[in-house]
Amino acid sequence: MLRNALSFAPGSEGSRLVLDLRQCQYMDSGGLSVLFDMVVQTAEADGWTGVLGPNARIRRLLELVGLVGNDSFVVLDDEEHLTDFVCSESFGGRAGV
Repeated sequence: MLRNALSFAPGSEGSRLVLDLRQCQYMDSGGLSVLFDMVVQTAEADGWTGVLGPNARIRRLLELVGLVGNDSFVVLDDEEHLTDFVCSESFGGRAGV
């Protein structure tokens, strides 16, 4: 279902995608697969993918699979962090990100 909902998403140059995980309690291999696909798609469009507010368990999973630390992926703790991040020009040296 998530894969279908996101199938129209990134495509234009500098694409940015943020998935709100604040209500998500669990992520399985299917969720990780979708997330990996979105990171690849946004990176190919010179953009990035982020997740907003993952719980400690999901954050640890993202670390274990190597997404945290990837230049095209960011973990955002809250909406203020999201706003600050998107308005800054510091992510990956890309202006406007």
